[in-house]
Amino acid sequence: MKKIIIFLVSILSINLYSDQLDFNTFIELIKQKLPDFKKSEINVAKAENNIKKENSINDISLSISGAGFGKSPFTDQGDTYIDFSSGFTGSAGLSNVFASGTRLYGGVEYTQVHSWGSLKKNEQPMSFDGVFTADSYDPVIKITIAQPLLYNWFGFLDRFGKKDALKALAIEKMKKELSDDAYMLVYQKLYFTWIQLKLNGSVLIKTIENAKTLEQQTLQKVKNGVAENDDYERVRYMLLQYNQANSKILQNEKMIIREFSQYINSENLEPNTEEFEIFFQNALSNDYKFEDFDKTKTSALLNVSKERLNELEKVYKNMNMPQLNLFGMLDVKFHKYYSDINPDGYDNIYNTRENYGKVDFTAGLELKHPLGDTKNKALIAENKLLLDEITNEYTKTRNNYEKNKDLIEIQLNTIKENINYVNDKIKSLQSRYETEKKKYSQVRTDTYSLIDTDNSITIEQTNLLSLKNDLISLYLEYLNFVKQ
Repeated sequence: MKKIIIFLVSILSINLYSDQLDFNTFIELIKQKLPDFKKSEINVAKAENNIKKENSINDISLSISGAGFGKSPFTDQGDTYIDFSSGFTGSAGLSNVFASGTRLYGGVEYTQVHSWGSLKKNEQPMSFDGVFTADSYDPVIKITIAQPLLYNWFGFLDRFGKKDALKALAIEKMKKELSDDAYMLVYQKLYFTWIQLKLNGSVLIKTIENAKTLEQQTLQKVKNGVAENDDYERVRYMLLQYNQANSKILQNEKMIIREFSQYINSENLEPNTEEFEIFFQNALSNDYKFEDFDKTKTSALLNVSKERLNELEKVYKNMNMPQLNLFGMLDVKFHKYYSDINPDGYDNIYNTRENYGKVDFTAGLELKHPLGDTKNKALIAENKLLLDEITNEYTKTRNNYEKNKDLIEIQLNTIKENINYVNDKIKSLQSRYETEKKKYSQVRTDTYSLIDTDNSITIEQTNLLSLKNDLISLYLEYLNFVKQ
């Protein structure tokens, strides 16, 4: 919350107090709008959602069913003939999968049947014909349990889904951090290149002002007859060159602004040029230290990817095993039977039977196994190739890391040396320029030497700004590099 408030205050300060855009605000504005950031956020959200999907295996499932029926059975023996039976049956139950792979079901079933038909009895002492009705009621409590012993050994495959989803989330988060840093590095460098162009423009504007003064002085000398026209044209040509160079800088600045204008309303905005020197001094004094590759985020990413493939290999091997399951079923049955017989010439005969809590149980082992299982064998072979590939990628990435580390150190030393050289050259040129300027005012030298020295100073000043920006860029690359 504190960061958000600071960010909002920074945004308001741009609009209310000045048109100056500091580095941190610039980067935060880019982060808010850059589509690539949204893409990586979506990938992380997808990975988080996959974990929820994998958790669904532990969800309790409710099953309910019901049906009505009617049937006309054939009676081939006996003295009872059922004309029709009708009734209904229903069941309800809960099932769940535990972390151990155990499948448990508990539920109830209920069946009720009403039947009617005829009865013919020819045995003494009672012989009669008649009709009858009968009703039966059968509630059952059912418990079923199954435990995998080889394939999906104690829930190994069930647990893998969530375990793999957690690793996938860790990978996506690391990818997001690495990609976000890489995207932001581009705009961080862009900001300081923008400043460099501004400072180059300032150097040229000052040089143009000096050139205009020299042009007026030379023109006056031509009028006084102490200078030739070619001296004046030489100064004028130099001024035109400076104006042309300044126009090119303005063009390049517009191109830089175009790179981020779709994310930031860049109208009338200026970078904070003071931050150029601040970052340059930080880059100059920074103690450049590097972690071993094995401790980097990139190494961690590759290691998690490798762990994921190792786990997948175990999955494929387990899937290649027979499906051997220990199972058990328990039924607690209740039964009630009621019949009403209406014999011809006799009183009705009523019959009732009740049974409570009778138990049926079944326990055993079941085995299923495909012959050949070519697909799983191919998946295991493919996974080994992927492991070889990621091992090779690890070696390649580590070598690139070491190479880039050496390149940063080489460039760092080279840029620092060149900055010292250019600073010394500027001091020498400025001293020479002051001497030549005095000589020129005393008509002891021509404009050619003065113009040549002035050109050299301008070139070296812009070279210095370019080298400073190179060092800042290298510093930003280093900061990004050590976060990888």
